[in-house]
Order: sequence, then C-alpha cells, then structure tokens
Amino acid sequence: MLTSTCSVKSVPFQDVSLKTSSKWNVHSRANTDISKRKTSKGIKSNFFGIEFLEHLEWLNWDLGIASTKHLVLKNVQFKTQRIKYRPPSTKFFTTLFPQPVVLSAGISYSLPITFCGLEKKDYEDHLVFESKSGSFAVRLRASLPSHDLQIPELLGLPACGVFETSEAMFYLSNNSQLPTCFRLEVFSPFSFVPPSGVLPPWDDYKIKVLFQPTVPKYFDAIATCKFGDDESVKHMKLQAIAKYPHLLVSALGELSQTTGQEDTQSILNFGHVAIGSAVEKYMEIHNYSMVDTSFRIMQFERPAPLQSEFTCKVREGTVEANSRIQVPIVFTPQTVGVQSADYLHVKRPGNSSTAVLKVIGSCKGPVVSLADLKLTFGCVPLGEIVTYATEISNTSDVATFYQFEIDCTQSVFVIDWPCGVLGGESTQKLRVTFRPSHPINYYRRVACLIHHQDPLFLDLIGTCHSSQVMPAILKPKHIEVYRTNMVRGLTFYPPDILSTMLKEGKLQLDAVGTLVLAPEQCCITPEKIENEDCPKPPVLFPSISSIIEYFDDGVQSDITMFPPHVSVSERELNFGKCLVLDKIIPLPLSMMNHTKGKVTVLWTSVPGSIFTVIPQTIDIPPLKNMAFRIHFAPDKTNMLFAAELECFAYYKVMRDHRFVDENTFCPPWCLTVNVQGNTLQPGQEHFIPKYVLDSTEVVLPAVNEKGVIYKTLMLMNSGKLLMTFSVDTQQGTAIKIKPSVGFVLPLAYQMLTLRGTPQDENLAKHSLLLRLNASEKYNQEIRLYSTVEKPLLTLDGNGHLYFKPTCIGTVSERLYLIKNVSRMPLYFQWKISAANSRVLSVKPNFGIIQANESLTQTWSFYPQEQQKYYLKLYIFMWGVKGPHCPDLGKKMRLTLRVIGEGAKSKITAEESHVHLGDILIGDNKSDDLVLVNNGPCSLNFVLNVKQDITGPSDPDEVAKDPMAFKFKSPHGTIPARSKVSFRFTVWPVRRLHYSWTVSTKIISAKVLEPDESEEGNPMCCVTADGVYPMVFISDARCLGSIRGISKQQLWRLFSLDTLNEYLQRDPTGGELLYRVPTRHRAFLFPKDQQLDLEYWAETGEFDPIELHEMRIDDNRLFTVEPKSGCLFPGQRETIQLTYRHEYTGTDRIPVLLKLSRGREILLNFIGITVPKDRCYIHFLVTHHKFAPVCISTSNPPKQIYEMYNGGSVRVIYDIQLDSVKDAQEQNYDHPIFQCLNPRGEIMPGMTAYIEWIFSPLEARSYS
Repeated sequence: MLTSTCSVKSVPFQDVSLKTSSKWNVHSRANTDISKRKTSKGIKSNFFGIEFLEHLEWLNWDLGIASTKHLVLKNVQFKTQRIKYRPPSTKFFTTLFPQPVVLSAGISYSLPITFCGLEKKDYEDHLVFESKSGSFAVRLRASLPSHDLQIPELLGLPACGVFETSEAMFYLSNNSQLPTCFRLEVFSPFSFVPPSGVLPPWDDYKIKVLFQPTVPKYFDAIATCKFGDDESVKHMKLQAIAKYPHLLVSALGELSQTTGQEDTQSILNFGHVAIGSAVEKYMEIHNYSMVDTSFRIMQFERPAPLQSEFTCKVREGTVEANSRIQVPIVFTPQTVGVQSADYLHVKRPGNSSTAVLKVIGSCKGPVVSLADLKLTFGCVPLGEIVTYATEISNTSDVATFYQFEIDCTQSVFVIDWPCGVLGGESTQKLRVTFRPSHPINYYRRVACLIHHQDPLFLDLIGTCHSSQVMPAILKPKHIEVYRTNMVRGLTFYPPDILSTMLKEGKLQLDAVGTLVLAPEQCCITPEKIENEDCPKPPVLFPSISSIIEYFDDGVQSDITMFPPHVSVSERELNFGKCLVLDKIIPLPLSMMNHTKGKVTVLWTSVPGSIFTVIPQTIDIPPLKNMAFRIHFAPDKTNMLFAAELECFAYYKVMRDHRFVDENTFCPPWCLTVNVQGNTLQPGQEHFIPKYVLDSTEVVLPAVNEKGVIYKTLMLMNSGKLLMTFSVDTQQGTAIKIKPSVGFVLPLAYQMLTLRGTPQDENLAKHSLLLRLNASEKYNQEIRLYSTVEKPLLTLDGNGHLYFKPTCIGTVSERLYLIKNVSRMPLYFQWKISAANSRVLSVKPNFGIIQANESLTQTWSFYPQEQQKYYLKLYIFMWGVKGPHCPDLGKKMRLTLRVIGEGAKSKITAEESHVHLGDILIGDNKSDDLVLVNNGPCSLNFVLNVKQDITGPSDPDEVAKDPMAFKFKSPHGTIPARSKVSFRFTVWPVRRLHYSWTVSTKIISAKVLEPDESEEGNPMCCVTADGVYPMVFISDARCLGSIRGISKQQLWRLFSLDTLNEYLQRDPTGGELLYRVPTRHRAFLFPKDQQLDLEYWAETGEFDPIELHEMRIDDNRLFTVEPKSGCLFPGQRETIQLTYRHEYTGTDRIPVLLKLSRGREILLNFIGITVPKDRCYIHFLVTHHKFAPVCISTSNPPKQIYEMYNGGSVRVIYDIQLDSVKDAQEQNYDHPIFQCLNPRGEIMPGMTAYIEWIFSPLEARSYS
C-alpha cells in the first residue's frame, strides 16, 4: 500500500522520536509515542537589567488556606538600581508593605506573595514595579486543576491518489496536571490512529492521520477532539487533495499506450530466444500524475506445471509522481518453434484503472546438419583400415549436444568424437574409420541424436575383400534402389531369384533402375484400367520424418515402417550380478530369417571383448530361426560392463560377386544387441553415478487428440567410470522413451528421446523411473505432464455483441475481442449467412491466433431497414498443422449473437439563420454553429458550404472570389440526442452582402434519402455584410477668430461635402497596402511620415516648399487633436483643427488622413494670416453660381453671396457693377443681375450678405 508522511511545522515536538506506548493509554503499548515533558518553571524576562519571572501561578491550593510564593528580582547590570512596587489590587493576593528596594550589581531580592482563595474559581492580579527606566508588571494567577488539550488548528495532508493512503502526524499535548482522556472524531476519508486514549499530565502523544479517498476531489473536513470528564470540544481543520492517477505501460524506450484491452499496441517482443535460456527485458510503468500510486501486476495463472514461459517477479510496487519505473520480465522458452504470448495487467488499487502489456517471444533451437549424409569407404582389403573426414555443423547461434548412436568399441565403424557439444554457429570435424573384420559388404545407418532437434542419419557403406572372398562392391546407388524395391516388397526374395524373374520377363527395370512387375503380372492394362480390383502402380520410397524413422523401428515401438528381413529375439540382455567370474551362464538369443532366401549372419566382435556371441557366423534357412549364445567373460570384479554387439545379415548369394547382378543387388542388414552385466561382490556398494540430467520435470507441448509429441533429454556422465541406465515405464502409458536401456561412457552424453501420445483432456502426470548403475539407490524420477488440447476460444461479452442504434445506410463499427485459451495455435473462421452478410461484416474473417493470444476484430453493421436485428453467427476453430499435430483435428464451433437496431435520424441547426452583422474587409469573425441530433443514433457527417455574394458589383467577377467561409473541422460525429458546436470563421473581401448556405451530408451513406442531394441537406444560412471603415463629418463648429462664420460657410470653407463623398468610396488596392495607420496616427503630417532616405538625398539642399513646411511643422501652426483614436460602431468623436496666426502670409501643408483598413485621403490645410491693421475680405468662392430661375417669373427670389471679414479692422466695401451694366445693355436693358446692397461695412470676424436678384430672359446660362 502506498503511504506518505509529512511533518507539521507548527508542532514543536516534530523531531521527538517515536516510542511505543503510555501507561495511561489502554489503546497503546507501554511507552509508545509519549515524549515526557517537565512542568514549566516559568519564563524569565529582563527589563533594563532587572531579571524576573513574567508570572507566578498557584495550582494546588485549598479554600481558606494561605499559600506563599517568592518572586525573585535580580540586578544583572553593573550599576545599582532602585525600584518601587505597588501591591496587588485584590485582597486575595498580599505582599509586604510597599517600600523602595535597592539592588546592587548582581544582587537578588526575594519578595514573598501570599494567596488565599475563598471560592472555587480562578483568580488573577498584577504586581507593578517602577524604576527610573520605566515600569513592568508580573502576572499573578491562581487556577483550579482542569483538563486542557492542545491540537493544531489546521493540518494539511499530502496529495494522494484515489484508493491510496497518505498520512501525517501531529502531537496532542496535555497542558494540564490531570490525566485526560480524549476521543478524536472525523468523517471519512480521514481517520485517526489511535482514535482515543488517555494522556498523562504534561505529556504529548503522537497521533497519525490517515487519508484514504475513494473519489478524486478536494477534501476539507473538521475533526473534533472531545476530552475531559465534561467532554470539552476542540476542532481541527483537515485539508487534502485526492487525484485520479492513471498508469501507462510500454516496452523500454517506446511510447506508452492507453488502452486496457489485451489486444494492445504496447508489445514487448523478446524475439527469437534459445531454448532453455532466459532473457530479461524491461517494461516501463509511467505515472504522469502529480501523486504517487501503487500498482499490482496480474498474470493469468495456469495449473502448477503449466506456468507461463514469461515470469515477472515484481508483483506490486509504487511509482512516484511524474516518474516511471522499470520492471524486469524473464522469458524462458521450452519448446522449439513455438511462439509464446502472454499479457501483464498493471492494476491500481480498487481496479480503478488497468494497463496491459503484451509480451511475445518465440523459441529457437539448434540447426545441425551433416556435411555428408553418406560415407562410402569403397573396397578395403581385409586387415586394413580407412579413415574419412567429415563435419557436423550448427548454423544456429543456439548451442546443443549431439550423439551418434553407435558403440565404437564394438563396431567396424569408429567415429573419433561420437558425442559432444556444438556451440552456436560452430563446426566439429569428425574422423570416421572403417576397420572391417570379414570380407563382406557393410552398411549401417547410424542415428545422430541432437538435443532439441530431430535426429539425423549417417549412412556408412563399405566393402571388404580378402584374397579368397570378393563380394560385389556396395555403392550408394544400391542403397537407393534397394529402398524402392523394399517398398514394393521385392527384397524378401533373394537376388538370384529376382535375377531369374528379371530374365524371364516377370520383372522389369524402370527408368531409375528399380524393379517393377511386368505388365502381364498385374492387371494394369488398357482393357482393365477401370477394374477396381486392379493393384496400384508401383510406389516410390516415401519421405519419412527422421524422428518417426528413429522411433518406429519395431524395437522400442510396436509399429515399424517396413517389416524386418531379419530380427532378433531380444535387443537388450542383462547378465545381472555375476559373483563367480568363471561360472557365468551364457544367455540365449535367437534370430529369425523372414526372407525366402538363405541368410548368413556374422557378428563383428572385437578380439578380446568381454562379450562374445557363439557361433560368430551361421547360415539361417528361409523363414527359419537359429539360436546363439552370448558369453560374458569379465576380467575384473566389482565392475560394471556394457556393450552394443553388432552383427550383419546378408543373403548368402551375395558373398561372391560372380553371382550378383547389379540390378538385384541387396545390401546387408545391421542388427545390434545391448548387453550389460556387473561383477559387484556382496557387501560392495554400487558405484555412485555422477551425472547431469537437464530436466527432471517436463511439460510436453499441447497437441490435439491425434497429436504425437517428441522431446529430448540430455543425460551426461560426469564421472570417470562407465554408467549404465534403464528406464522403467508403466504398462500402457502414453509416454515412450528410446533408448530404454543403455550405457554412457565416461564424460560422454546420452540423448533420451521421449514420445508422448496424450489421450486425456485433463492434465495427466507420467512418471518415468531412471535407474542408474543397476541399483535402486540411484533411481531418478522423471515427471512428465501431458494433455490433449481441444480448440477453444472465448468470446467477449459472453458471446454477445451489441451495436448502438445506427442510422439506415450508415456504418457502425465495434471492436470485439476473441482469445485463444488453449495451449496450441488455432485457425478460426467466421461463418456469416448470405442474408446476414448484407448488414454485417468482420475483419479479419479468417486467420491464425496463437496460444494464449487475444485478437481484436472489427465488426461493421450497416442496417438497411428501420428495425431491430437479432443475428446468429458461428465461429469455427481447429488446430494448426505442425510438427506435433499431424492433422488439423476436429473443428469446434461457438455461437455469437449480434444485436443491433436500424434507425432514422437527421441533423438540424439550432438556428436556421445566423447573421454576423458588419465585418471589416480584411478582418475575420468567428462564431459557433450548433448542430442538433434528436434521433436515437449517432451520425458521422461532413459539412458543405455554398457561397452567394450580392450587391452592386460585376457578377462574373464576384463568382471568381474564393470561399470566404471555413469550419475549424468540417467532419464530425454527433451522438444520439445531443448537440455539437462547430466553430466557423468568415472573412469578406468585398463591400457586399455575403450569404453562406450550410448543408450536412452523412458519411458512408449507402442509401441516400430522397430529398438529399450530393452536397447534403441545407440546414442553416449564415449572412454577413462586408464593410470598410466608414466615417463622415456630421457637424462643424467655429471657435477663435472665425467664430463669426456660419455653419454653412464653414461647411463650404472646409469642403466637407466633398470630404464625406471621398470617405464613402471604397479604398483602392494601394490604400490597403498598409492596413493600419503609420506610427498609430490617423492624421499624418509630413514630419510624421518619416522615411529612410539615401545619403545623397539627405545631404541635398531644401527647396522653398520644404523649408515652408518645416517652418509650419516646427512652429505647430496647424494642429489636430486628437491625431488618432478608435471609433466603435455608432460612436462620435470631436476633432479640433487649430491654426495659429503667427506669421503673415498664406500657409499650406499636406496632411494624410488614414483610416485603418480603409481610405487614405490627402488633405491640404491652408491658412492665411494678415497684419492687424490691414483690411482683409475672404471670399469663400471666387466663382459663384446662382440658383436657376424660371424666365417667366415676375418676382425672382433674392440670392445671397457671402463675404467674410478675416481681418481685425472693419472693412468698407464697394462692389463695382460695370460688368453687370454691360450684361444689362446686352439683354435689352433688362437687369439680368441686380445687386441690392453693393456698398456696406463688415465688422471684424463678421460676414456680409450681398443680396442679388437673378432675372433671366431666356433659357440659357449667363456669366
């Protein structure tokens, strides 16, 4: 369990060591968590050199009885001090009559104070002292004994994970002289340890607070401490935070995963591992939360002998916050070629979260091969020997042991290294010697047993000639022909008979030189080709597995691949214990000739051998048997003896090459007999065998009911003496072993090959008794476990698969888990009927699932009608054909029930119309489109948008504009009966009205609704207006020297109508090059438009215009306030334009008006300044146009022309009317233009209104 501890800084005893109990606390052991604390003697103070106690306290007092204590005053300075005191104010505390006290340096004065209480209550008073430096007081207190416990007001506990535990400590202090019982109460998830007890006077007790949350949240609880006889109450606030940690697992150095299913992407792959070896790799457990958390590692537990090949010794632990730990996992494979899989479930307390790591690995074994499968020594003269070299190689990196099953001390073939160790990717050179003892043909097929691999066979072929006997030379091709003839049953006839039949035409030779029956000898003719009784055509030698050939030889097994030509009655003979060396009784042995020709048997005993066969050679008539005697002639006592006797049997006609036909050549047959004996005398102990057996407990691989298992064991004789062995197997057992009897030379190896044919579906235990050195004292039990596995899968959800309601025509997918709970790989295949396949499919439909492996499959459901679907499906499983399973076995079937519903649903918008208002061109605006699904099924959809732009523009040009509407993500899924918000953004590029029609289209739709187009169903319209910043001048007022100008004059004076007209126009491309005003100014004077110029431009002379502008700018003749600002929609801002009349003359300066993301308009500021004594009339316009007047008007209206006195003196004006008179004369003396007040006076800053009458005679323009 995860715990954490914190210390409370406010507790002064946090460093006190933890003890075991208190004698006052019945809930604790003696002297636990009690820190003894002495009664306080008081706190001393120093007041300008006077040392004294701050207070005196009377604790144990009785009514009416006076009690006296002394207050000691001490002068700690080097000068004499004089102090006075005032007596206590109450009559309960008394002292000496007040008098001055003189204290020399280092002198103390004791003042007695008496207390006498008359009531059972607390008394308090003060004793005041005065000196030149000031005054100080000593507190006097008399109190009755009472219970008083002290606890912290606030205690914060460390953050903790859900279902975890954190803790903190605090001290509960007894500040009274009474033993005090206490009881602590608080609501879950807090608790106290111990929750109650008794505290001795003036003692402390360490209390542990446990925090064990079950939900993630912030906890704030009030704990109650009840103590004393009257159960006084004190409160303490507890605070803690509970977090919800989640653990992730991964292979070392890889990304972590979040799924909790077994078929996960977090895989720890051990790769190919050598059999019997152990490889360790690490998985990482990640904790990304801010709290520590504990974990448990769970693994599926099988029965005791069938444990997983993956082991994890770490079963639980703690991962600190924001960290990770590495957990070792060991893979120890046991069966070559088997792929193993397992799952490690990392669980938090309360099973609140689970992370799964899949571990896989395969077992690899040795790959041993012989350089030569046949060694032909040719013809060797009698008495000579021939040695050939060959090699045995291991191309794998897995080391192994090998053993040639031959006794080189007794055979005519000798291998210099008949057994040994082959390292990984190594080669062992071998020397094979042929030492014939008789002039005959020799052929022996020697098995090379390899640990953890099927055996190999080495064919040893040789011929020996003497001066008198010269058999035909045996060649490898004769062996190949012989095998085919043996399959056809022709080798049971001697070669002379076969030669005669060949000459008579009863036999024929095929293309490869093998014998076949002539056509007339069988019924295979064109006329009888349809005859069912006709025998099959001649067969060839079959391809037989080496392990089957090794086991099914008719010796260790009742099954033999081919019937023997010559057989012996016993393959193992044991002389037992022979006490008298010269009185050993020979053991009988018989040999049977199963052929139809005379056979000669020759035993190749080595001269001087302990074991001999008599007679050494003999002829056996056809279908007869002959008896032999095996003699045991030991030369030492108290010894073990063993050997493999070798004999060769051959047709007698083969002894002379003159009687041999190449086409009917028959090689000899080699037979062996294993013999043992010992001369251990009475009272002599058997030799203690020194051996190594690589395993005493073997779990055989899983197979089906017809499977056969092969396994090898390695027995090593590590001693310096011969070691014999025999294996006792129970009758009728499903386990066979070969060899069951034998011997192992010193420092040699013996391969024991097991064959199992399990018959029981339950786990069966088999016991083999290995007896060493013929003594019961050295029995070694070998336990084997086997079982028949049936194909078995488990289906998730107890064989039920539920689909949520799915819209008709759409696809709903579900992941479904199947697991192989058997110990062998299986084929699986789903069978879905044609009717169900229209609405349901699965991927993968067929495949292989390894033993103990989980596989996630993807099911797709696409309903076609609005109804509920109840479907019944089947999954078939059967075994995978392999080395231990000759066939696929029986097929098993499981049922899966699928339940789904087809429904109709439609996506609508919460608002059918969304108006975004005005949007600045070049800017964008975002909003949310809320989609609603009121149906019972979730929908996957894509949003399509159609754009429509209207307004005063060229339709062809507008049609080329790109889409100005974009969704953050146009694809999505909306669950059943829910709403989803989709963020969209628009950015108009023209000052026009934009309209976007949003439609939805269901993804993966197989059947479209009748009213649904390719773009989908329209559901919402979004509109917006693209605008530029539009400002206009709404009002103008005059201040200062021009306050006399009317608004109309001012409007014309500043050309405000023209300015408003320009402000309403769209900006050009050049104006939008810079969207924001330079230097954040709207009105830019020449000085504000600072440009970086080249050196040659900066050093030139200024022209008069530049100098004039610089004077205006430097003297601030024109000012604009404010120069910049921000106007919200509908907002107004007053801008003040000021001209200072500092210098006489006309001032002109260009000013650029820049609107952000809008227009740039060049304004010309013009101001005129005249001397104070000069008259000046400002003409608003130099060209005045009168309003049109009808020619038939008898009384034309008056029209006004304004003249403004811009000077500081009055002006008398006189209008010259000569041109007016000329126009009158030219129009028949009719007054076309008539001025009513041509003379007058204009006061400073005022306007004169000149009245005119325009009276035309004809419809034309007058000037």
